[in-house]
Amino acid sequence: MWEGRKPTGNSPEERLRRSEIVGMHGSTYKRIALLLLKASGKEDDEVKKYYRKALEHYREAMGEAAATGMSYYWTATQYLSLQAILHTRKLVGGITPSPQIFELARSLAKRDLDAADNNSTRAWAHGTLAELELLSLFHQPDVPHADSGAEIANHCRKIVELMGPRSFHVGSTVRQFKRYNDAWGDDLWGALARKAVEILEPEPNVDYDWPEDYS
Repeated sequence: MWEGRKPTGNSPEERLRRSEIVGMHGSTYKRIALLLLKASGKEDDEVKKYYRKALEHYREAMGEAAATGMSYYWTATQYLSLQAILHTRKLVGGITPSPQIFELARSLAKRDLDAADNNSTRAWAHGTLAELELLSLFHQPDVPHADSGAEIANHCRKIVELMGPRSFHVGSTVRQFKRYNDAWGDDLWGALARKAVEILEPEPNVDYDWPEDYS
């Protein structure tokens, strides 16, 4: 049913709608992979299959969104994230950094920091920039990263200031960073992920203002 809602035209509005639908497919496949991993305790062929399906859908969603703003940098960040995870955990071969996609996503997110009178858009941009700073360890390996911890801490504090400590924005962002500590744990980014969680969730198991099973 969800697939059947995709528009077929090529107007900017239709392409953005397709991007949203395809991107949600990617998120669903990612969640399936994580649930299978939790159930089996191992990154077997089924888990890898759904990670690859998620990666393919995020790539397609990026193409539909082109360089339009939030729809692009959300799907691009998810794509960049899965690339880093699949490579560092040796789940899929042949994956290399994507510095051009990384830079475009970051530039569009930075542009949204100036979104006048729209705290929600600004908060999502800060969340994206915090995650991209972590992912820069993989996608920009030759760039100095001494200030990454401070950058991530600043963006996380801004989300809390803009939307409140129990907001959907904070809850969604902390859940993603927890994945970098748990299912996607790696020495490359572990310290940065913990820094983000410490700021976003100073009280573990906080009740956020959104359904518990929302991703």
